[in-house]
Amino acid sequence: MTDLPIDLPYLKLVSRAKHRILSSYLRPWSEILGGASRRIGVPDRVAYVDCFAGGGIYSDEDGNPLPGSPLIALKQALDYVAARPGAERILFFVERDHATAERLRALLAAECPNPPSSVSYHIFERTAQAFVDDLLARVDQTGRRLVPSFFFVDPYGHPITVPVMRRILRVPRTEILVNVMWSQINRDLANPAVQRHVDTLFGHARWRSESFTRMAGDAREDAFLDYFVREVSAAYHIDFPVGYSPEDRVRGGLGRTKYYLIHFSSHPKAARLMKDVMYAQSDVASYLGFAGWAAAASASGQMPLFELPGPDLAQLWGRLRHRFASRTVDFEGVILETLSWPFGEKHYREVLKERDKTGEVVIDRRKSKRDGLTDGDLITFPPI
Repeated sequence: MTDLPIDLPYLKLVSRAKHRILSSYLRPWSEILGGASRRIGVPDRVAYVDCFAGGGIYSDEDGNPLPGSPLIALKQALDYVAARPGAERILFFVERDHATAERLRALLAAECPNPPSSVSYHIFERTAQAFVDDLLARVDQTGRRLVPSFFFVDPYGHPITVPVMRRILRVPRTEILVNVMWSQINRDLANPAVQRHVDTLFGHARWRSESFTRMAGDAREDAFLDYFVREVSAAYHIDFPVGYSPEDRVRGGLGRTKYYLIHFSSHPKAARLMKDVMYAQSDVASYLGFAGWAAAASASGQMPLFELPGPDLAQLWGRLRHRFASRTVDFEGVILETLSWPFGEKHYREVLKERDKTGEVVIDRRKSKRDGLTDGDLITFPPI
């Protein structure tokens, strides 16, 4: 990494989850979209839109540099086009603060002074809402199709409204990773002085009559999240709650959600990929959860420091038996029908292959060989 500023902003433990997930997702996402483009004979051209780019680099607790989302995206793009001649990657970094945008320009220019023509990046000193509004308006006015695009947004800290997110998702082959700051939103829901910020988020004030406004604790959080997901209205969504860490010094223990990362997409492959990426992060030594199951570890108010609870495979089998009783289902169908369940694909395979050996299910291996299990294989479940 090039020469760095002396004072890098510190990135908290819980904030690093966003960058780990982004780093793990972008490369396989590029592979999926690039492969689909090549199969139908269209250019392998993909865009990444970072709506809260920041200065591009941070430090850990020991002062070591940590790449921010712009550096992660740029490196992934450069690596991809180097291995795929003819591929193109377009990166848009939106940062409304002039001084921060200038630091980002200097950093990217130093990191990649002579980018190949197949990778272009652009820094915009605008609000996220204004940038995305203009981008979508140009698409509407020209009739041109937006290339497959991944949007990284923070709709509360860097306001971009739910109606705009719906507009993004109406464009084919787009998806959004949303940083939902539940801790701040929760404080604002019942504060008349700042409820206008929540009005802005949803694009209306109708939320004020929803049931979650009269709830407390986990019930309030769950109901709000359900409402937010319904408002965005995507074919698929995967959510990943991130809890507080000790450095947040919050009252009442650490077993509470600080923010959610929610992935919205219209394509099952994107949802499946993101679910496994998010699930892998549940094994990272920090204060993370996945789709609610980490709550089991926080009954005492404290999340474990080095280990999160492993998945209950007996519970997975019980849920599968009830969900698919007396049905014959393709493995892909099993996964897609239960995307919200807190298990990775490796756990489905482990459970179903074991039950196949005991005769509790029957696997018709139409695609896999021997004792494998993959899309295209049919699973027949017993009656209850």
